[in-house]
Amino acid sequence: EPNGGFIDIAAGGSWASAHGLGLKADGSLVGWGSDIHFQTNGPHPKVDIVDVAAGYYVGLGLKEDGSLVAWGRNETGQSDLPEPNRDFVAIATHYEHNLALREDGSIVTWGYGAHGLADVPEPNSGFVDIAAGGRHSLGLKDDGSVVAWGQNDYGQTEVPEPNSGFVAVVAGYEHSLGLKEDGSVVAWGRNTHGQIDVPKPNSGFVDIAAGWFHSLGLKEDGSIVVWGSNTHGKFDVPEPNSGFVDIAAGTYHSMALRADGSVVAWGSGSECGVMRFPSLFGQACPPELDRPVTAIAGGVFHSHAIVTEAPPSIPGDLTGDGTVGGADLGVLLSEWGECADPDDCPADLNGDGTVGGADLGILLSNWTN
Repeated sequence: EPNGGFIDIAAGGSWASAHGLGLKADGSLVGWGSDIHFQTNGPHPKVDIVDVAAGYYVGLGLKEDGSLVAWGRNETGQSDLPEPNRDFVAIATHYEHNLALREDGSIVTWGYGAHGLADVPEPNSGFVDIAAGGRHSLGLKDDGSVVAWGQNDYGQTEVPEPNSGFVAVVAGYEHSLGLKEDGSVVAWGRNTHGQIDVPKPNSGFVDIAAGWFHSLGLKEDGSIVVWGSNTHGKFDVPEPNSGFVDIAAGTYHSMALRADGSVVAWGSGSECGVMRFPSLFGQACPPELDRPVTAIAGGVFHSHAIVTEAPPSIPGDLTGDGTVGGADLGVLLSEWGECADPDDCPADLNGDGTVGGADLGILLSNWTN
């Protein structure tokens, strides 16, 4: 199948728990990778999700109604959702701590709370975006300033002056990046591998991403610049280095989305099918999908994708998850009988205006799960 059809993705994992999450256009969720803490299972039902984020052992989803769902490991309470569970507009997670942004501009935190991670600086208002690093967090204010809190042993919470004019923030494991409205990038925090030494000319950037010890910038001409650690071939952007529209950084690998909806990946895990540390999970091997990609993200040993277009229609797939199974049977049985609205009766598979035995036969003949 062609490498295409993505719209958005999220990635999380740890040394032993690498997993990925993909969100479909119909709001259903797909997970893959290591599942030792059931972090790829997702919520049930896996529907109406508009954004996903993946931590080391946990998955986090934002639903269409503004509520949150979480699944996976819960040793530090990272799956204990905050109350009231409503009015959320953005989510972020890293390691074992979570952030969520409410529509009123305030930030809620939960999970791992050491190093001051739970202490959002006052006033807790006016935020428009959030980012989670290894043990620090970032919040972008509506006035273009950045607030940072948490562990600061490498200066990762010390935002450089002038603290203004920011339009986006991202957090690596122990460093931070901010994109300015003039197209320049500001970086601060740990610099043991040059991950905050932005290459010249520091201009024309439209997007940023941060891995563990490396950073990426997307230029307005569609090219990608990488700096920091070059272990595992992280500088080796696939040719032609042009036509890119989105970038993402995992721990040891990077990904980029082309304008045609295809994904390219490089670094650790790019030798697909080769089982050697630390490329155990093929995290730089984009899955072969039949839909174009629109956004990407990378985690420790895994990657994620969300697709824009629905998969090819399967008669009986009433939930839109690409399979025919028990959930679809439940939908059919709930609509059993004459259709109240013949123009809106999904379970009427043969188009006769009723849901009955003939439709059940069609569903069962296409049973896949």
